[in-house]
Amino acid sequence: MIRNLLGTAAFATLVGTVAYAQQDPAAPATAPAASETTQPASSTDKGARVLKADGYLATNLIGENVYNGTGDDAANIGDVNDLVITEDGKVQALVVGVGGFLGMGERNVAVEFPQLSWAEENGGRWLV
Repeated sequence: MIRNLLGTAAFATLVGTVAYAQQDPAAPATAPAASETTQPASSTDKGARVLKADGYLATNLIGENVYNGTGDDAANIGDVNDLVITEDGKVQALVVGVGGFLGMGERNVAVEFPQLSWAEENGGRWLV
C-alpha cells in the first residue's frame, strides 16, 4: 500500500513539474517591440561594425598556473584563485594560491596584474 502511495505521489509530482515548466508567466502576450525584431546586418552591408574585444576572460585566468620564470628550470609557484577588481572595473591584482599540499595549507597572495606576463612555448601558454 505504501509503495502504491509513493509511486502515485512521485508520478503526480513529475506530471505537475512538467506542466509547470512549460508555462512561462513572464512571457509577453503581444508581439515583441520593434527594437527586439531587428535583423543582424548582412555580410554585404558596408556599414556593419564588428566589435573586437581586447583583454582576458576571467574563466581563462582563474585556475591558470603561475611560474617563477620562463626557463626550463621554472617552478610552479601556484595557481590563480581569484581576481581583485577596482571600482571602475579594472583588474588590479590576481590572487595566487601558493604552497600547501592537496588544497591544505595553501596561502592566497595578491600579485599586481601588471607584474604578470604571458609566456608561450610549443603551443602552451602560462603566467610568469
